[in-house]
Amino acid sequence: MIDVNLKGTLHTARFTLPHLIERKGDFLSMASVAGLRAFPGEAVYNASKFGQLGFTRALDHELREQGVRVTNIAPGGIATDFAMGSGRTPDSVEGMMSAEEVADVVLFAVNQPRNLRMMTVSFRPMNEGSWG
Repeated sequence: MIDVNLKGTLHTARFTLPHLIERKGDFLSMASVAGLRAFPGEAVYNASKFGQLGFTRALDHELREQGVRVTNIAPGGIATDFAMGSGRTPDSVEGMMSAEEVADVVLFAVNQPRNLRMMTVSFRPMNEGSWG
């Protein structure tokens, strides 16, 4: 999880930031509400997502004056194969967000006027609690 979630974000930044700085683009990391609140039994996953969030926030401080917007997308439960792989059943993903709904939020973030930046966008499906 650390290699994919955290190191993957670091490597992506390493190779894309020169181009984004040149073009004044957007860097987005796909974290999770698990990067905002720890969940029992998911310590390593939480650590990987907290790391993404901290890294993304630091990039915002470092790159804002160069015209690069840096956003952390932090969705709640998404009905994907990943969700199924964590012990859920087809019945238990009912009410979770779709990948398309999350993509809509990503598009919303990057389509804002260039003078506006969203550092962290956190959202959850209506049937998911708002703890933390």
